[in-house]
Order: sequence, then structure tokens, then C-alpha cells
Amino acid sequence: MDDIDKKIKIIQSLKEDIKEYESIHTDAAFRKVCRRMGKRPLAARLLNALGRAAAILAIPLLMGTSYCTYLYVQQLRQDKDAPMLETYSVAGQISRIVLSDGSVVWLNAESKLVYPARFDGKKRNVQLTGEGYFEVKADPEHPFFVSTPDGIKVMAHGTEFNVDAYPEEGKVKMTLVEGKVDICNEEGRRLMKLSPGFQVEYDKEKKTLSSLRVNLDAVTGWTEGKMIFRDATIADVVKRLSRHYNVDINLHCDAPDKYRFRATFSHE
Repeated sequence: MDDIDKKIKIIQSLKEDIKEYESIHTDAAFRKVCRRMGKRPLAARLLNALGRAAAILAIPLLMGTSYCTYLYVQQLRQDKDAPMLETYSVAGQISRIVLSDGSVVWLNAESKLVYPARFDGKKRNVQLTGEGYFEVKADPEHPFFVSTPDGIKVMAHGTEFNVDAYPEEGKVKMTLVEGKVDICNEEGRRLMKLSPGFQVEYDKEKKTLSSLRVNLDAVTGWTEGKMIFRDATIADVVKRLSRHYNVDINLHCDAPDKYRFRATFSHE
């Protein structure tokens, strides 16, 4: 903020200089100098022309400097207050978002992403509610953080991973496709490191973390309009079908977890 104040003072000073230049009567001042120096008329006219040209050129030069400095100060002010944007993907819809750093986010149905219009500072922070697939642009100097409503964060530098954080679900699931990510708590302290092909589940009720190897196609198939089920319960199948196709499905079953299903559904 001190730097911005200094730039504003410089602009004000330049504006005062411009007013001072405009107030100078170059012709009168030059004739007065010539009378004192006793110059010949030809030399006087030549120097008079040069003097006026220099004065005319000085004013737009100062004005241009003042304008450029003003634009720079305005840009500094904007950098301090980057607006936050919000994208919501309705039921039955998948959205693609390109962030200011070039990272790409695929947002599943009934999901929301909050992110800045421009990343500032040392960290790149976004907030996810629902499910998103992240293709993070590599930048070791500026780690990428995905925060969930339950206080769990995923930290990455440049990698691809999936985060399933629907509020109505009992678990938050984070799956690494390639690269490396850290699972952190709300304060940013690392709780677990994730390897490609593995998924970390955070139990909201028990407040515990567990890791297991998963079928990546089954986890990320939704980004291509597919739903791939491997050893899924009928309750899981119905829930995902309802969300994906934006329909209500009522399940009448005495033991919904008794049977396991293996199937693939395409968007068509």
C-alpha cells in the first residue's frame, strides 16, 4: 500500500510540473534573454523556434509519463483485490474451467468451484463442493490447494487428481492419477502423501483417513461422459445415475448393500 501511495504522489507532482510548463510564456521569456545577451535577430528567431519546440515536446512527454504511471498504480490496486469467481455445474451437466494459471478443472454435476480471477501471492487456492477433476499447471514456487467443506485440503504442484466431496456423502475421496499430492488438514499440515493409482478416503464421522488402490477409469470416467461401476452397491449406482441424468430414482430394496454391481454407462 505504501508503494501505491508513492506512485500517486509522483503522479500529483508530474501534474503540477505540467501546469508549471503550461504557465511559462516562452516567447516573452526568450525575448527578454535575447535583449540581455544582445543576440542578432536571425539567431534570436532560430533560438526562439527551438525553445518553443522544446517546451511543446516536454509537455506531452510529461503527460505520457503521468498517464503510464497512473495505469501502473491502477493495476497495482487491482492486483490487491482480485475478484472471486464461482462456477456451478447443475444436475446432468459437466463443466470445464480454465484457471488464470492455465490449470484445467472438470466440474461434475451438482458441483461448485470458487476461485480467483487471477492467482496472487505464493499459493493458488480454490474451493470445491462436489466433485472435480484437476489438471494442475506445474509451478513449484506456487503450490495449488483444493479446499473442501470438511476441512480437508489437497496440495499439488503440477499433477492430475480427482476430488469427490459432495456434502451429503459420508466420505471425501481424493484420487491421484499422476504426479504427487499431499493430503492436508485445514491449517495446511500434511496428513498423508498420495501415490498414483491410490485413493484416500476421509471419514467425516470418524475423522479418519484410509488409503486403497482403485480403478482409475472407474473414478475418472465421468469426465468423458461415462459412469463405470466396479464392485458398487445398488445404492451407489442409483445415486450416481440420479445425479448424472438429473432424474429421481426411488429404490425399494430391503438390503441395498447386499449385491454388488459391475457395469459401464455412457452419456448416450
